[in-house]
Amino acid sequence: MIIDSSTNSKSDPLGEFRPKNGDTEDTDSPPPYTPLPGGADGVQAPDMPRAVPTRRPTLPTPKASKFVSLAKPNGAIKGTWSIDPSLIVPAPFLPPLQRGETDQSRKNLYLKTNNGAITADVTLVTGLSRSTSDARSAVSFEALTFNGSVKFSLRETSPGQARLPMKINIESLNGAIHVSVPRSFRGIVVGTTFNGNTKPSEEIASQIQFDTEDGRTRRFFIGDFSAEDFSSGSNWAGDEVNANTKSGSIKIRFVDEIDPTPSTSDAGIYYPKSTGGFFSRIWDALF
Repeated sequence: MIIDSSTNSKSDPLGEFRPKNGDTEDTDSPPPYTPLPGGADGVQAPDMPRAVPTRRPTLPTPKASKFVSLAKPNGAIKGTWSIDPSLIVPAPFLPPLQRGETDQSRKNLYLKTNNGAITADVTLVTGLSRSTSDARSAVSFEALTFNGSVKFSLRETSPGQARLPMKINIESLNGAIHVSVPRSFRGIVVGTTFNGNTKPSEEIASQIQFDTEDGRTRRFFIGDFSAEDFSSGSNWAGDEVNANTKSGSIKIRFVDEIDPTPSTSDAGIYYPKSTGGFFSRIWDALF
């Protein structure tokens, strides 16, 4: 049937349901389409702000201690510590003195294992606003192992604040030594190895003022040197790193440097790190 468009509203059974004059709504039409934030292919529209990914929460710094002593006959040592040399520690909670130590020379952090690697991530609380219970001249760290590598990283809570000089002593009979120091380090580095070499990073090398090598021992000074530092005698009272290993390389860098990946040997040849195998574990321990 053909409906004549000139037919009046009385002959139109749907006339009373049609919109009145001025009414733009069409009840027979579907509801208006609202585009989604993304396009048809699921790609977000360029004019829409992108969601910011949630940052992975960082591990909180452990509660600070003045003295930490950990010794075990076997097994690896791995941990994170915070050292505040200005804390006052009651006598019953002081760690035992090691051979040759005094109350004034007690190590702030002492780690030792006979057979195992050592990995230490240490934060030094800077600032000397609080008085201390002793007249310590430095904050000292020591990590010792007979068979295993040592990785020691030291950072500061507030770079630029006043702090005590840092003394770091690392020893291994059979294993590589990696030491990371804060940018404020200014002092002497002494590395001794019978099978390997002592190698600073490029950024460390750019800050070296004096550098001598005698056989198995290499000595260099990081930072600005002043003759007044030795005016009272030959003993150095500033920052110092002593690293000693019989078999393995010694590397030192700033703690905020990006660790180079992949690893390379001193000859510049790439040796991929293997996840297993006897000889690969020996290689990783030495280099």
